[in-house]
Amino acid sequence: MVKPSFQNSPVEGKFVYFSDLSCYFQLLIKRIFIYITRYFTTSQAEIKVISSLLSFIHNKKPGSLSNEPGFFPTLL
Repeated sequence: MVKPSFQNSPVEGKFVYFSDLSCYFQLLIKRIFIYITRYFTTSQAEIKVISSLLSFIHNKKPGSLSNEPGFFPTLL
């Protein structure tokens, strides 16, 4: 049996990793927004725009500028 390593865990002996939790919550929030937009809008184009915007925000590094060239043409 392989023993799990607890190097990155905040509490000794617990299977809790901050990076895994933050990634899980980001994906959960993204899915909730996609389901809300599918419920309230009937246009697939609007869903694609909102989901691409969410994926852009999700992949964005904190502290970087949001006015990059080519940001708005990729959404249209």
